[in-house]
Amino acid sequence: MLPTSPARGSAWGPVHRSLSLAFITYSSMKSILVPMDEEEKVVLDYSSDPLMTDGSFQKSILSSIARAGDAIEKLYGGSPQDIEGVVRDGKIYVVQTRPQM
Repeated sequence: MLPTSPARGSAWGPVHRSLSLAFITYSSMKSILVPMDEEEKVVLDYSSDPLMTDGSFQKSILSSIARAGDAIEKLYGGSPQDIEGVVRDGKIYVVQTRPQM
């Protein structure tokens, strides 16, 4: 998620220094890299993605993301972090984190 993205959709973000969530924005990607034997254009359709259509799923997964972000910031002495990650099958994978400037 990119909090500054003007992408259409529903999004939630952490309220500073709490595990509460507040509406911000949601970013989506128009293309992605996927492993394949030959090049092929893949159209991404988020219209049936539960993050876009299911309010209780949104709150659940985004609360999990907020808790993960809070835990990561605590590991780094409370320093705000720019955290990138992936959610797949309900599991959160952190790709990288760095101090937020």
